[in-house]
Amino acid sequence: QQDLIGKWKSFEASSIGYYSIYTGEYAGMATASTNDEFVFNNNGTYQSTHTGTSTFNGSVSHGKSNYKGIFNVNNWILTASNRGANDPGEFSCQFEALKGGCMLRLINKTFSGQTMTLFKSN
Repeated sequence: QQDLIGKWKSFEASSIGYYSIYTGEYAGMATASTNDEFVFNNNGTYQSTHTGTSTFNGSVSHGKSNYKGIFNVNNWILTASNRGANDPGEFSCQFEALKGGCMLRLINKTFSGQTMTLFKSN
C-alpha cells in the first residue's frame, strides 16, 4: 500500500473518421479523451478526478466525476470507498516497471472495460 502514496495521472485519446458506405465520401469524425487522477494519502484516504470529452462533427460533450474516501490494498486488489452508485470500487491493480519508474494499472472488477494506466506525477 505504501508504494501507492502520491499523485497518479493518466491521459488517453482516440479518434475515428467516418465514410459513407454508399458514396465513399467523408462523413465526419468522432474523438474521445479521458483524464484520470488519483491522490493516495499516507492516512489511507484517497481522492480522484475523472474527466472525459467526446466530439462528433462539431458537437462536444463533457463529463467530470470526483470521488474521495478510504482505500485499501490486499492481494493486488485495491478497494476505494464512495465510488458512486453501482460501483463497489474494486480494482485489480498491478505495477508495470519502466526505465526511470513504474506505471500503475487499475482494472475495475465490475466494469472491466474501465482500465486506467497511470504514471506517478510527484
